[in-house]
Amino acid sequence: MEYWAAIANLVAMQSILGATLTTSVERIVASALGASLGAIESTYFGSNLIAFALATFRLGILSFVLRLQETSYRCASATLRIIVLIPRTGAPWSIAAHRFKEVSIRIVVALVVVASWEEQRRLTNHTDAD
Repeated sequence: MEYWAAIANLVAMQSILGATLTTSVERIVASALGASLGAIESTYFGSNLIAFALATFRLGILSFVLRLQETSYRCASATLRIIVLIPRTGAPWSIAAHRFKEVSIRIVVALVVVASWEEQRRLTNHTDAD
């Protein structure tokens, strides 16, 4: 499961902090949506294919209403699939909370790294200009 967090971290990182921040907020919202719908579906329907298809459709509608980018919808869908389709022994809400926390922490780490690079670049450019 750790590889999904690393992927979310890399996807969130862009070369400009402002773009990264916007993308990161969308990814956190998308992860929360996917985790919530995944927990609801797993709790009440298990791995029912029709319920899964409807949850995916609902997720698409919510993403559209919230004006999330297509890549954020993919992140939400991946979170939904991970929670619903991968067999686990824990409670669905617990799994969803762990997944959301894992992705959110990685995204925040990506923001810190990008902000550090941005600051380093600013300092380097400022020193070069002198």
